[in-house]
Amino acid sequence: MNFFETLIAPFIYIIKHLFLLSYGLTENYGLAIILLSFFISLLLLPVFILIEKSKKKDDLLKQKMKPLLDEIKRCYKGQERYYYIRTLNRQHNYSSFKSLIPILSLLLQIPFFIAAYQFLEHYEPLKGVSFLFINDLNSPDALLGIVNILPIAMTLVNLATVYVYTRNGNKSERNQMIVVAGLFLVLLFNLPAGLVMYWTMNNVFSFFRLFITNPEVFKRRNAISSTPNVKFQNLLVPFKRSFPRLLKIGIVLLVFALLSQLNWAMSNNFNNIFLRLFYAILATIAITVLVGLLMFVFTHVKVQLLKINIKPPFFYSALFLTIYFYLASEFYFTGLNTNLNLLSLLLLIPLQVVGFLYVLKRIKSTSHLVYLGTIGVLVFLFVGQVFNLIVLLSEQAISLSFFSINITVENSNLTSIIIPGIIFSIVTVPYYMLTHRPKIVAKMSFTWSMFVLAILYLMGIVFLWNPLTVYASSPETFSFPAVNIIKTNFDIFIVSLLIPLVIFLFSPQKWKRVWLFIFLFFVAIAFINSSLIPINLGSLQESRFSEQEKLAAPIYRYILEAFVLIGLFIGILWLHRKQFAKSIVGTLLTINVLVVFHSLYAVYNTQSFFTTGRESQTISGNVMRPIPFSKEKENVVYFVIDAFQGWFIKQIMEDEPTLKDIYSGFIWYPNMISMSNYTHASIPSMLGGEGYSVDQMNANDSVSIKEKMLSASHQFVEKVKSRGFHYSTEYLHYSDFNDSIVDNTIPLWKEQWKKYGDHIHLGIFHEIWYKRLYENALFNSVPLFLKPKIYNNQEWLAAYSKNEKPVAWKFTWYNFVRLLPFISDMESEQPNFIYLHSGVAHNPWNIVTDQGEFVGNVTPYDNNRWTIKQLSKWILWMKENQVYDNTKIIFISDHGASWGQFDGELDFESPIICNEDTKLISDRNFLRLNPLLLVKDFYAQGELREDWRIMSNADAPAIVFNENDPTKGEPLNRTLDAYWTIWASKMMENNTMQVHKHYVVNDNVFDLKNWKVVE
Repeated sequence: MNFFETLIAPFIYIIKHLFLLSYGLTENYGLAIILLSFFISLLLLPVFILIEKSKKKDDLLKQKMKPLLDEIKRCYKGQERYYYIRTLNRQHNYSSFKSLIPILSLLLQIPFFIAAYQFLEHYEPLKGVSFLFINDLNSPDALLGIVNILPIAMTLVNLATVYVYTRNGNKSERNQMIVVAGLFLVLLFNLPAGLVMYWTMNNVFSFFRLFITNPEVFKRRNAISSTPNVKFQNLLVPFKRSFPRLLKIGIVLLVFALLSQLNWAMSNNFNNIFLRLFYAILATIAITVLVGLLMFVFTHVKVQLLKINIKPPFFYSALFLTIYFYLASEFYFTGLNTNLNLLSLLLLIPLQVVGFLYVLKRIKSTSHLVYLGTIGVLVFLFVGQVFNLIVLLSEQAISLSFFSINITVENSNLTSIIIPGIIFSIVTVPYYMLTHRPKIVAKMSFTWSMFVLAILYLMGIVFLWNPLTVYASSPETFSFPAVNIIKTNFDIFIVSLLIPLVIFLFSPQKWKRVWLFIFLFFVAIAFINSSLIPINLGSLQESRFSEQEKLAAPIYRYILEAFVLIGLFIGILWLHRKQFAKSIVGTLLTINVLVVFHSLYAVYNTQSFFTTGRESQTISGNVMRPIPFSKEKENVVYFVIDAFQGWFIKQIMEDEPTLKDIYSGFIWYPNMISMSNYTHASIPSMLGGEGYSVDQMNANDSVSIKEKMLSASHQFVEKVKSRGFHYSTEYLHYSDFNDSIVDNTIPLWKEQWKKYGDHIHLGIFHEIWYKRLYENALFNSVPLFLKPKIYNNQEWLAAYSKNEKPVAWKFTWYNFVRLLPFISDMESEQPNFIYLHSGVAHNPWNIVTDQGEFVGNVTPYDNNRWTIKQLSKWILWMKENQVYDNTKIIFISDHGASWGQFDGELDFESPIICNEDTKLISDRNFLRLNPLLLVKDFYAQGELREDWRIMSNADAPAIVFNENDPTKGEPLNRTLDAYWTIWASKMMENNTMQVHKHYVVNDNVFDLKNWKVVE
């Protein structure tokens, strides 16, 4: 990237994301370009105000200096004149460089124009897209052959702005601006229509910006005195007074009517053309008379209508509610919500009437040019609403054609009526503000302190503190330590902090108070939504909430929230006006300290701030470490498949009958019970046996849970080594082992394994959790009506290329299982013990296709079937390389699927036998305690078969080491324990596990009459 590209990159970033936001709001590329131009104009507005304010000061200063300057020029020449002028400038603190300030307005827009050019020209979706009369936004409009209309329209808008802006100024400035307008006409004449439309709209918004920066240019030089209102004595008087205006209207209508008929004749035929022209003249006269009657009626009610006075709280609240309900309906989780749309439309009707009345009130204090332009825009928007309403009610299309410009309204809905209505209302707001001028809040002390604390809270809660808190709730989900969140998000946190601070710094004093109020309002919204009333959508499974359907909230929730937001706005405004500066600063400081302390304390207690148990999964090194097998000596494979649902094996074998032969020698034990519903409570007994059951571990309350787990792990490894095995492992769950006790460490991923991508298509890995966590924080901070938009039907705000998928760390688990046949060898000359623990079957449930494509949010069954099929490829490799017979294989899970995280229906026939009076445990909780056990002993043969003796995953060590192996001999009459535990996040601090229920089970675990609860 060269220097220019580096310089323009931030502007392209802003243009890109504002354009994507605009398209997300409108779903139309043409409207998105217009909205993009509006957003950029709005973004630069404070700077333009500052520039114009500085220019006005310099103009006043130059006027003050002009008599003295003229006198110096008249009396002195050469070097003497130069020194006197220099002294005069110094005395008045004037620099000649200040004359360049007006150029800043153009220079400020140039980077954004270049960025828009770079982005829009290379934006593929724009190719071939039409908008209104433009056939292709990515090509010149060519409406008149080689003549492009848009650049000409752009120049006309430019010239109109120049005329209004310089009507009270000097001619030299006007001439300069005309030259610049002509230059842009030449430069942009053959550029793509989309870019020209962006710049045209930029000029349109620049014209309307004059209302804010230069309102004086719209005032008439000579005020025309108005005559007092007189009561008319007869009906002819109003028509006489209105005749000139009616005549103009009639002429315009007549020209339009005649041209439209000629246009129709040229497109079809000239039969009966004179009759059609005659009808056009009659229609014109009829419409003109109708307009005259309406003007007459309006004259009589005008005075009463103009007396209507709507207080600002009601007007602005109605406008807010209209926009709120419209956006809520558009963003509604399950699709467009008609009820919310109707609420918006009902509010919009009186709002438009009131807005139009305030436009009429300002007729005498507004420039004719501006006033007529506003009326034209309002009429256009109103006609658009009427057309869409007719199509909606009649369900028939309306089509108009005028000189190659076709306007067709085929399908209509409430949205197509509401959008023009909202624009109509917004256009009337400046006129309303001229009547009800907003009260500027008096200067408040501690302004900078409040603004900085507000920004710190908003950016901190999104990029740092909320992500850390979410991380702390389930650290085992993540493959990185908590400190990585701070490292990764720190840059975007600083940039997001600096942007509003810079805007605040360069804003005029009045705008500073406005910005402060807005950000205080945002803080209140974020605090309430993220801390006081957070929405509960279940767990976040990478991109998907487990209970996402709760996003489709009932309508009353939206109505309630809308009025709460209005109340919150008024409350912040009241605090602001009452000058409660110290109280606001104290509150902001308190909530900042609270969120920082809470998040840091939460992650500190997880013991995953600087390290994580999963770090051993990414062991680096230059040496390839294959999984070793021996052809001559015995091998043992102990493979823990986290959260695999044991009962699924029955359905999997029915759906994939060829697997029965592949899994030859295996015995499936369906009558299985798990020690616990959580890994941390099951794994100790799966390594150390019954001596590490939940009860036995809780009996020893002198050491922490983590130390007990380490004890079980050390005992397990010592047994492996004492039997003369060469020990290979990827890692032991919840155990902080170093490589010294492991003979062969198997990494979860190595860069060298990419070479196998040609065989199994490894796909592309992309870590999403850093971004997903702050997207989730933003999601939790915004009001309800915006949440579905940020969630974006599981797409969130992430933008990925077509070859890149938003895949979390588990993508590596899936590829590891797929790579097993490639990263194993049979060259070992000693007995091997291979312990693997995989999260491939854990929620959220995904799969990777044979083409390397990541498929998210599949059902638990689909995921488990995929896992068994991948393991079958490893088994085939063992058979092909003659290491299958002399290998003992145990596939086992620590518990069943996490059905509490699955919001679908059970997609298999439930095996549970119960009566309502014997149902001590729910179906989903039972299945959580039903793990997998598949065992193949040394030299075992025959098709996969079932054994219904009762078993527990705590039997795993006995099976692995052949110590009183319960799978051997006749089935025993056993009573087994199962514990429903509560997740223990503080394993170094807590000495006992919390047990919600302790069950004892005998005989058939699927028959719930065999279950008892131990009090």
